[in-house]
Amino acid sequence: MLALSGYPQSFGAAPRRVVFPSSKKTEFFVGTERVRRLNLVVAAVLLCSVAVALPLQGQGAISAGQTVSGRLDASDYLRDDGTYYDDWFYEGRAGEQISVTQRSSDFDSWLLIGRVVNGVFQLEEFNDDDGGGNDARIDYTLPASGRYVIRVNVVGRGRTGSYTLRVDRLGGGSSGSSSSGGRRVLSAGQSFTGELDSSDPLWTDNTYYELWRYYGRAGERLTIIMRSPSFDSYMQYGRMNGDEFDYLGGSNSRRIGGQQETVLDVTLSETGEYGIRANSHGQYTGQYVLTVSSSGGGGTTTSSGATISRGSTITGSLTPADAQTDSGWYHDDYTFSGTGGQVIQVDLESDDFDTFIDLYQGTRWVAEDDDGGDGLDSRLVYTLPESGNYIICVRSRYANRTGSYRLTLR
Repeated sequence: MLALSGYPQSFGAAPRRVVFPSSKKTEFFVGTERVRRLNLVVAAVLLCSVAVALPLQGQGAISAGQTVSGRLDASDYLRDDGTYYDDWFYEGRAGEQISVTQRSSDFDSWLLIGRVVNGVFQLEEFNDDDGGGNDARIDYTLPASGRYVIRVNVVGRGRTGSYTLRVDRLGGGSSGSSSSGGRRVLSAGQSFTGELDSSDPLWTDNTYYELWRYYGRAGERLTIIMRSPSFDSYMQYGRMNGDEFDYLGGSNSRRIGGQQETVLDVTLSETGEYGIRANSHGQYTGQYVLTVSSSGGGGTTTSSGATISRGSTITGSLTPADAQTDSGWYHDDYTFSGTGGQVIQVDLESDDFDTFIDLYQGTRWVAEDDDGGDGLDSRLVYTLPESGNYIICVRSRYANRTGSYRLTLR
């Protein structure tokens, strides 16, 4: 499970409970995160000072014009009222006006926006049903530049289900860059929704585009399908050198059942960060969907080059069939997507060999651990310096060692 550290195990003295007699649903706990369906008029006076001592349930970054999908389930953190929540991060600028909408056909949405102040989530705005029906929406002017936390929550203890979250820029702040408001990051096995509009940058042919990033491995076959009901779609792909896009090629179009879609099907030549420009044939605007799949290289589901998700434990083994370094270490590699500022904990345990963890950001080594766990087991606790894809390299402390292991990402 990916989470930020520095959150106190207890938050001062026992919370004071304040019950407002005007509504049986009005319940407020001063000094903790518990906010149970407040009387909106009375609570608005108090919420500006509410500090939340819960860990962040980091899902990733979301940017203006982007729709992301998620699911609340029993693997998520619980608020004090017994409801699950997910956190998404938005990089904004002072004066920027945004509209955040949370929708679900599975539960009654509850949406919160805040910032992390001195390691504690500071609640600033919340909403229940302003998105229509049981959906939630918040229109908000950002008071300062920096990272904001958008907390997806639910009305009702123990409720689970799927949701979508969308951020739109209404005005203010500074824009004009495809990465304004945070990077758009693709990962294999998922679909992502975007929207071309007049705030997006222009390609050399005066068509709008949005830039997505993907961390790929040498030999990986990457397939991305782009569909839009509003325009004929097109994609360009290239290598990313920082924020510079080095063009490598374009996509092909096809029609399936009368609908036009664009397909980018490439085998990646190098390990590193790639850029995907979602574009159109002509200066059109509207929503689109990118569907990403991968095979070979870093996209396989075998132990070497696989992905690992937050809160999961993978059982694997080092064998002579695995990749081997020049120093003789057999190793398995696992990729995950993280957000800058998150603290991860990686545990590697084995009864067969002395474990060792290397952590890479792209091709750059950033951290390691040998015996931070129990006995000869490894435990790496590390603050991610920025958002993107990271690789956990599982190996033995010594060359030519093999055996079973258990890898956990928290």
